[in-house]
Amino acid sequence: MNMATTLQDEMNRMALKTGGSENTKDGRMQTYSLFVDWCILENIQLKHIWHIKNRHVLKYVQFRLSLGISPRTLKNEMSHLRSVTNRITLTNDQLGIPRGSRKGVRMPPSEDYIMECLQRLNRIEFQVAVLLQRLLGLRSKEVIMIGPAIKALLIELRKWYLVNITRGTKGGKSRNVDIHEYEAIRDLLLLAQELVNKNGGQLIPAKSLKAAQSKYLKAAARAGLKHEHAPHSLRYSFAVHAIETYKDIGFDEDEALARTALSLGHGAGRTRFVKSVYARHPVEPSVNGITPMDLVACVMESNSNWGSNTRHAPGYVQDTAQPQP
Repeated sequence: MNMATTLQDEMNRMALKTGGSENTKDGRMQTYSLFVDWCILENIQLKHIWHIKNRHVLKYVQFRLSLGISPRTLKNEMSHLRSVTNRITLTNDQLGIPRGSRKGVRMPPSEDYIMECLQRLNRIEFQVAVLLQRLLGLRSKEVIMIGPAIKALLIELRKWYLVNITRGTKGGKSRNVDIHEYEAIRDLLLLAQELVNKNGGQLIPAKSLKAAQSKYLKAAARAGLKHEHAPHSLRYSFAVHAIETYKDIGFDEDEALARTALSLGHGAGRTRFVKSVYARHPVEPSVNGITPMDLVACVMESNSNWGSNTRHAPGYVQDTAQPQP
């Protein structure tokens, strides 16, 4: 067994013992693989974790900076390395990692921009995925994995005026999302149910989760949802609209931020984070007066063979009185 295999195996075993979500564990293992590859490139012989010294990490950081790796990525990598060894005593500042911001570059797209993107998307599955992110504040992985849960979401929507997101969440933690656009979300979920039934239980049919995410993100980018308006920015739009809705019905700002944080999958104590990141930029008012219901109607009208049976789908109940939040 060579040096690289021994070191990486040790690091991977430690990563699994340390705990955290599956995404966190995968991120750690990716960092360890990069670090071991760099050791081989530099002909640095490190057989065990305790052989890692400050000088090795300092050189590794300099190498990664020369490749143009962002400060946030490097800080995450240092966190991963520190989780398996206590021999890294230098701080991020001492390692020469620039101080980065957690605010990100995303900006909430307006309803007009979302409408333009929907019209450019060539498949209804992608259009529905975009609207699920916008109206429910879902992450892209949550959208891809939502198929088997659609029926349950419809039941929750009608009974409790909220939906419980359980699949694809960070750390496997479920969360409740308050509903602010009842009719639009109801019709959207019914349309999604039709697609899921047709696609064998998947919203976006593909051989694997990774393949489905890749198909969706590439299609969204071609339609204009990229850079500051990448699909994740739809969560920003959801957050800004949610905060405004809570305020309109009488909540103070702190409570509006707390409830929005919970709907996004963060803790109720993350109000400052939500305000400084998700709500940092306002959503531009729709020039054409486009509403969420208009967005759903646009998808149905552009795909006349879909959604025509939405109001006659199994389990559909005509709402004579909407439940009260």
